[in-house]
Amino acid sequence: MTRQLFKSQKNAVSDGDGFGSTSSVLACNPPAGYVSNDYDCDDENININPNGIEVCNALDDDCDNLADDGLFNSYFTDGDGDGYGTEPSVESCSQTDGFTTN
Repeated sequence: MTRQLFKSQKNAVSDGDGFGSTSSVLACNPPAGYVSNDYDCDDENININPNGIEVCNALDDDCDNLADDGLFNSYFTDGDGDGYGTEPSVESCSQTDGFTTN
């Protein structure tokens, strides 16, 4: 039987997403709480893993080293409230008071 390197799921009971951390053990069969990969960037949160869906929360939900990637829009200052903005703009996941999309 061939021995294989298995990566730890530090918190397998609460995470259990099938993606392991960088902690590893050499074994013939995976011990409880271990998988054969180290792809999880937050092994304490089941929603954060390479298959995670990016949401606006300042976290890297899909383990691509980018937080909230693809979720930002440009919003422009609307000082007079007419619905038309001017520079400067801000990048944000959601529109805030005093800003507009155009």
